[in-house]
Amino acid sequence: MRRRALRGAIASRKKGLSEDEVPPPPQTLEDAVHWASWVTWAVAVGKVSARTAREIGYNLRGLMDGLEKREIAEEIERLRGQVVELKRRGSLKAG
Repeated sequence: MRRRALRGAIASRKKGLSEDEVPPPPQTLEDAVHWASWVTWAVAVGKVSARTAREIGYNLRGLMDGLEKREIAEEIERLRGQVVELKRRGSLKAG
């Protein structure tokens, strides 16, 4: 009897929130920070479980890491271009 009750409780759990209950998908670092803020609030008011919040946080961290790496790579490319230009002008010695 206990197993049946447990299975019923698991089956009756909501499998997630609807799209209109969550912020839009994060695309930027600012969006990810907004999501982190939202999920903190959602846990506090009982909209999402702590486990769900951990999963969201894990994925947000991955997104943030990827976005930060992309920004760094873009900055490196910009700086490399400046170095090439300075070398071309003779303002910077090759070496």
